[in-house]
Amino acid sequence: MRILSVLLSMVAWWILPFTMSHASQPLKVVVGIKPIHSLTTALMDGIAKPELLVDGSTIPYDYVLSVQKQKLVSNADLVIYSGASLEPSLASYLKTLDNPPKTFEILASDRIKVLPSRYKKDIPDPYFWLDVRNVELLINTISKRLGELDPQRVGEYEINRRKLSLKITRLERELEYKYRDVSWLSGYLYHDTQYYFEQSYGFRNDGILSPSPKGDGKLDNMLTMIAKLSEKPGVCLFTEAGLSKKNLFLIPETADINI
Repeated sequence: MRILSVLLSMVAWWILPFTMSHASQPLKVVVGIKPIHSLTTALMDGIAKPELLVDGSTIPYDYVLSVQKQKLVSNADLVIYSGASLEPSLASYLKTLDNPPKTFEILASDRIKVLPSRYKKDIPDPYFWLDVRNVELLINTISKRLGELDPQRVGEYEINRRKLSLKITRLERELEYKYRDVSWLSGYLYHDTQYYFEQSYGFRNDGILSPSPKGDGKLDNMLTMIAKLSEKPGVCLFTEAGLSKKNLFLIPETADINI
């Protein structure tokens, strides 16, 4: 028995460093945009922090991967991104790699509700996270992907998923409850970025000034909006932080509109 105990101790002593070494190396995860990075960060809480590619006020459409960010992508265990319609630079770079990392292209997933773009029918509307139910599906899928690549930490990912799911559920209830009182109101959108929110919560827009999220308000759309303000004063015009809105100066100062 003593000999067996000694042998088992020696085996354990030999195996343990390898096990500890493996467990101490969490996944290297790279995420394209902020909304998805926020969710992934919550799922990896206490394990590691995923890298964010498009930070600051940079618009994903215009973002070009730097050499440093290219290295992050090339060396990643998992890259999570929306797709070419919102992150063209990342999508193009991934195609150039001979040995690309594992990827999760969200807009290509059959588990996410994807709406067609209203200004260009052959591409998807990329703002899928504005439907909270999509977010719930998304965190389930990302958590599963993380667990498949890092099975030793499946339990940790599951605990984080449950915590995040509770927050998402509370947010969904809050939006449904608070928005119900004002859902009869409507407003104008400078850019067409709220399609998912409209579908989820019944928001009604009176018009969209720029069908393309990369464009500026079209003159005829703006003139129509200004003409209608006399019939329906005090409405709101919603603009998108970071996107161009240089044609706002065309709206007269006397117009009764809240921007």
